[in-house]
Amino acid sequence: RTVFGRQDELSKLPRPVIKVPPRQKFILYAHVYQGKSLPAADSNGLSDPYVSVRCGGGSAATMVKEHTLFPQWYQTLKMEVDLPYDAGNVGRELCLAPAISVFVYDRDKVFKDDRLGFFHYPIHTVTSSMPEKPEWVDLHDDDPNDKEGQILISFQLFKNGDPVPAPPPLNPKERECTLEITTLGLRKLAPFKMLPINKPYVEFDCGDPNNIVKTQASDEPSGSAPNFSKVLAIQVKIPEDPLFAPCCNLRVYDRRFGFKFMVGS
Repeated sequence: RTVFGRQDELSKLPRPVIKVPPRQKFILYAHVYQGKSLPAADSNGLSDPYVSVRCGGGSAATMVKEHTLFPQWYQTLKMEVDLPYDAGNVGRELCLAPAISVFVYDRDKVFKDDRLGFFHYPIHTVTSSMPEKPEWVDLHDDDPNDKEGQILISFQLFKNGDPVPAPPPLNPKERECTLEITTLGLRKLAPFKMLPINKPYVEFDCGDPNNIVKTQASDEPSGSAPNFSKVLAIQVKIPEDPLFAPCCNLRVYDRRFGFKFMVGS
């Protein structure tokens, strides 16, 4: 509540009594499924992302997924949180509770981990029931209008002392598939770091950085417009529910001085 007026007038106004509700301990489950279109933080054009969830004095983090902008975690984070709980405010018991803060970082082995994005999720909307499906939530950085990828996530909240079930399995039903990719060539590749493209090749994956297929490097007829004329096949497991379907990721690399550089994706 905000009131404006002269100081001598304000002192005569009735002052509402603000009561701080008692605190209640809860168990929070954060079911972290996937991320997509995350920002690149490393020189190779990729990131080593992990998710950190914080709320009410509790925090937990997922494992790190290396060399990807489309990580798949399928991991449940469990934490004890301490929240203001107004039992007399039926239907709005957690209206004064802080939001769940979800941060995505890039793990750096030398320097401080880079923040890739974050969002805040209203905890008063979370129940003890397992959501039928998770939801894709936009990440942003300092500018809330600047989208920095998405996270597929859901939450459960249990009062401390109530029965807390074991975390449910998160991996969706999948089927074995063969993905065929016809790679004809590349055109109009711009110079990279002031140097023309030398002998590029293309690399593909479907969310698993350990399951990759790639073309041969080619400079015919030129490095900036190479032809491949190759059909690649990759064995993949595709979820039956399209909500969980991975993206097909394409990266273009060039080799210089014995090193490879990602020049596009």
